[in-house]
Amino acid sequence: MATATLQQLMVINKGSSLPLLIKAKSFVLDLVTWALWAYIITFVARYAERIFTKPILESFFFVDVVSIMFSVSVVLVILAYIWSILTVAKE
Repeated sequence: MATATLQQLMVINKGSSLPLLIKAKSFVLDLVTWALWAYIITFVARYAERIFTKPILESFFFVDVVSIMFSVSVVLVILAYIWSILTVAKE
């Protein structure tokens, strides 16, 4: 079979045949998501001075909390990578 034929067989076009209820739910979820983003942006804009200049947790400022969260995320990704190497080596 040609590559184009295989590509056509692999494509599933169900987007146009979705029921109205699923489309409505998707639309409502999109609206809620964008409303939450707008609220977060206005909240940060309104309280920016307090968020960025005063401690959030005891003596930790916003930058400290974000850097701790980033460091923990990096450590977790590295641990997942090491775990994947160890589990493949056993097989």
